[in-house]
Amino acid sequence: MKRKPELLMLLVFVVYIALRLPLLFPTNEYWDYDEGTYLLIARYINLGYLPYRDVLAVHPPLFYYLLALWLRVFGDSYIVGRLFSLSFGALSLILAYKVGKIVRDEMLGVLFSLLLALDPQTIILNSTVFHASLIEFFVLLTLYLYLKGKYLLMAFLLGVGTSVKHTFLPYAVGVFMFSWVGGKIKIKKLNFWKSLLLTYSTYLIVVYTLISLYPGDVSRMILIVPGFGEVKFKPNLYALLLFFILLAYYVYRDGEILVSRIDILNGLRLFFMFILGKLLIEAPQIAIAGYGYIRQVYLMNSGRGIPLMSIPDLIAKTLRDIQKGNYEMLYPYILMIFLAMLLISERRPANSTLKGLLASVALSYLVFPLPGVPRFLYPLFLLIILYLSAMVTNLNLRKLAALTIILLAINSIFIESFITGKTKLAFAVHSDSLRLELTKVVPQDSLAYSFNPMNSYLLNLNEPPYYIDNFGAFYLGNVSPEQFFSYLEENNVSYIIISTWLRGIMDRDPRLSKLYGTTLRLIDSKYKLIYAHSFSNGELMAVYMRSKGGKSFITLNVTKVKIAFNANGTTLFYLVPHRDVKEVTLRAVGDEYLVTFGNSTEIVSIAGNEVSISTAFPVKMEFLEPPVLIEYTLYLQKHLIRVTSGVFRINGTIISIIPENGTISLVLYKRDSRL
Repeated sequence: MKRKPELLMLLVFVVYIALRLPLLFPTNEYWDYDEGTYLLIARYINLGYLPYRDVLAVHPPLFYYLLALWLRVFGDSYIVGRLFSLSFGALSLILAYKVGKIVRDEMLGVLFSLLLALDPQTIILNSTVFHASLIEFFVLLTLYLYLKGKYLLMAFLLGVGTSVKHTFLPYAVGVFMFSWVGGKIKIKKLNFWKSLLLTYSTYLIVVYTLISLYPGDVSRMILIVPGFGEVKFKPNLYALLLFFILLAYYVYRDGEILVSRIDILNGLRLFFMFILGKLLIEAPQIAIAGYGYIRQVYLMNSGRGIPLMSIPDLIAKTLRDIQKGNYEMLYPYILMIFLAMLLISERRPANSTLKGLLASVALSYLVFPLPGVPRFLYPLFLLIILYLSAMVTNLNLRKLAALTIILLAINSIFIESFITGKTKLAFAVHSDSLRLELTKVVPQDSLAYSFNPMNSYLLNLNEPPYYIDNFGAFYLGNVSPEQFFSYLEENNVSYIIISTWLRGIMDRDPRLSKLYGTTLRLIDSKYKLIYAHSFSNGELMAVYMRSKGGKSFITLNVTKVKIAFNANGTTLFYLVPHRDVKEVTLRAVGDEYLVTFGNSTEIVSIAGNEVSISTAFPVKMEFLEPPVLIEYTLYLQKHLIRVTSGVFRINGTIISIIPENGTISLVLYKRDSRL
């Protein structure tokens, strides 16, 4: 190279910082649940609490303790936490350069590090308090050691790396197996694409035959087509197993598999170093937390997926996003697609070592029971980027500059859309202002619980520590809503915060919607809504305070720009704005509620089964079912509402009421008795 690689790497670091710096500061309620969980666990570690014993923690300990140490040294704030990820991402660039240099030359080292600096998925992961930057570091470090032939140290660090997060384990097993037997097993004369086509053809014939013999929804749900149908049920394993047995058969039939002598003793040495590295980190936790550690870290995570699902499910979800026009969800693949297009015209022959290593790691990820989520398969993505970049030919400064300009333009649009809430990934652009409002509602030293841990972290709430991660408790720990609510009561929680993240996860997952829905109804039975601010895009911040006296039968909730009126946990109707507005706020003042739709304010009073609304404008009520109007009474399926003050017009599920003397009065009854 005529120009020193150090100068080019300096430019790579400039690009790296420039693309990540804008993402370090804004928070996003829809996105930062995991960040808040990890930051809170690290804070509690620094306060003397122990994960797995005092705090529910569903991941291995290395990330938690390194993050806690970082926050203790540099300060406890979310920006400092994000700098933890940024720093490990920067170290990874150095390793990426060294890996590329060993694979081919210094120019490939610069290209590989540049691609990581420009990869949209890596940009996000390096700018947030996730495990991924530490995983990236261990992936590239162990890959470097493998290429240098330092297998024992590599095996030791693979073991250490598995104590970061479970998603590193398939990578570790894949690299371990390839370093042990990779050179001993060879497949020749194989046309993989032909074998794959034959597999799909045979599989479809078998599946359609079975569905013809056993028609019904159950058969269709179980017998999915891998790579096209999403994996949603554990019985899908039978379909996946059939598919990959057929694939293995055609590979074995059409290819020539050669196996030479495998050094068992060498494998045992590598395995010993691997286990030693893992035990060095995890054995102290097992000694302290005992079965609690095994249960939380291993047993609870066993239900996240099924074997053989990860890669087929990833492909199926990607095709679904394309079909639905959700192109923004393709951001983890942008760099790989770009590289593949670059290699269409000309490319170097594939590096045989990288090809074998990639195949081994891909097979390992396929076998492990992981969901098809790009972030969970991140080590595999890193290997694919290296594999593709090693085939780029005619590398020179002009080509590097062109790559940089094109990808900088793409990333600039992506980052701007991400920050301004133009993507479904992070639409909650009012998060910072909503959290600032929380400081005026929830006293800092009060016992409070937020379903998004980031709120608790930012507001320094006095939150009982064990169920910081309510998602982990419900989704992985099978904690019932009744158990969780009892936990809140036993810890004398005075304030509960419901926000955008919770509503978002309920919309996405039917199982969680049921669990959280039951929990919210329990909260509604003992807590009173005292403040809410909601936007038409779904953003929400709501605060509930424990009721000192008896609860009214009629309670209020807020969703988007609607005020829900509930009786005994059942939504009767919504109070909606009389004109198009983007936000609504609700604030309890004594026994009344001030409801503000845009610039207009209404006063809602509730006494027993009577509702009074003071307003100068017509009020719209939206029902879940068309009510039957008889005189001044609206009949619903289980309730009836008598309008004692106000003139109304009915139009399907919408009723408009004009106030009389500035007041609308309603009385609610059950169909068979008074409330």
